[in-house]
Amino acid sequence: RLRASIGTRAAAAPPASVAGAPRADMGGCCSADGGAKASVPVVKLDARHSGPKVILSSFAVSGSGTALASCSCEQERAYWEVRVLRQGKIHVGVSQMRRRAELAAAIGDGETSWGVDLSVGGDNAAKEDDIVGVLFDASERPQLRFTLNGDDVPEWTIDGIKGTVFPAVSVGDNAICDCLFQSGLFDYPLPERFQAIIPSRSMI
Repeated sequence: RLRASIGTRAAAAPPASVAGAPRADMGGCCSADGGAKASVPVVKLDARHSGPKVILSSFAVSGSGTALASCSCEQERAYWEVRVLRQGKIHVGVSQMRRRAELAAAIGDGETSWGVDLSVGGDNAAKEDDIVGVLFDASERPQLRFTLNGDDVPEWTIDGIKGTVFPAVSVGDNAICDCLFQSGLFDYPLPERFQAIIPSRSMI
């Protein structure tokens, strides 16, 4: 089970961005030649690749629609976390790059996007303060696995992922989520053999 490698909640997780003081921005863009004093680019939700009615604030996403991360999943194994700050319509997973108008809809069509539905009223409804861990594993065949508050949830596993994909989250009906891509912000330790998303060369 993944639980053995994930362990318990980290002792000093930073506060949620809309539930307290915002987290400090960590880094900025750096040059391709690794020039002096250049910082590592930050992976975060990208306003350029979000639905027209999506609202991004620090690490939080609200409004209505889908937001993609600023970096695709290019490594073999990647891990990130989504913290539920307010219930509503929530889908968590990955998506291929899509036009902005298409990002008005939730992910999970099984053709260009894949995700688990955590919306209120569904079988997998997430509660406030739940931490959803997302494990993208392309070591054999692209697959998504999930954890909930540190415990693996095998029934949420998704296969059949195709193409270059980006971490993605969809919200609606007043839902708010924090999306965390840096290991220093995670509530739980990294699963064995997984890493936080490494910024792609296209970001550097």
